[in-house]
Amino acid sequence: MCRIAAVRFWGDFHGQLSMVLNALYEASCSDPYLARITGGDGRHCHGFGYVAALLSNGSWEVIHGRFDAYPSVGDEDKACEINLSRFKQALGKLLRLSENVDEGVFVIHSRRTRNEPRGVTAAHPFKEEITVKLGDGFSVVDFYLSHNGGVDKSGIVYAIGVKDSSIYTDSHLYHKLLASRLDGVDFNDIPSKLAEVIAGSLSYVKSALDLCMLFTPSHGSPMLSAVGYIRNKDDGNRFRYYEPFIFKEGNISGYVSSTVKDILAGRGFFKNPVENIYGRLAVIGRGEVEVIPIPGA
Repeated sequence: MCRIAAVRFWGDFHGQLSMVLNALYEASCSDPYLARITGGDGRHCHGFGYVAALLSNGSWEVIHGRFDAYPSVGDEDKACEINLSRFKQALGKLLRLSENVDEGVFVIHSRRTRNEPRGVTAAHPFKEEITVKLGDGFSVVDFYLSHNGGVDKSGIVYAIGVKDSSIYTDSHLYHKLLASRLDGVDFNDIPSKLAEVIAGSLSYVKSALDLCMLFTPSHGSPMLSAVGYIRNKDDGNRFRYYEPFIFKEGNISGYVSSTVKDILAGRGFFKNPVENIYGRLAVIGRGEVEVIPIPGA
């Protein structure tokens, strides 16, 4: 149970980017869809994280940060207050970092969980390394993943052979599964391979598989992609909560969770139609979004 914004921006993007980040913060502080599911508490305050890839003077810089005040602060409600305050500070930092760049990519995640591990190591985005074909050789690529939803841990543990699964969240284990299947592929084939692997792993999904993924090669432009999949479309409250949306507006394109989309729509952000990517994978470029169906979704 989380809120995510994953965006690519270039040119004159600052006003639009600020609106997206503000909407993400507001959705994290008070989410009516989450409140309906939990019976009252609509805060996504169980930790947060981000990965930022920023292009300046022809070079990409990647910054990755995660935070959770709990369990260092033992009081759950106090930890929530601290997390939301630090989240606001982090979003302000990201906005300042973007001021003088030519292009950038953000994946930002605010977390809400029930029975999964807590702490900084459980905050998203997670990071794994994969080795892929790039040009005439091979390159190590950092693979970041944020997830909204839940998957079955036991099946994934068996599939990838993890000895001690108790230290990992379900999302992190699923990330490890994807990373293990992507090793050795051509960098340009990652989207099609992802769609294939995700299609073969839908049986693990308990609630939803809303994913935002960033691949950052040692040289060249990063690849941003998103996936939307909901297990039970007949549960109206949960479907509205998990609905995954992509958009293209001016000098920014990306993915936002449903609550973030609603807030932005209410502020007149969208001039073009937003698109629900249920059952599909989207590769988000500069003003261009390629959508790939996930077989069986």
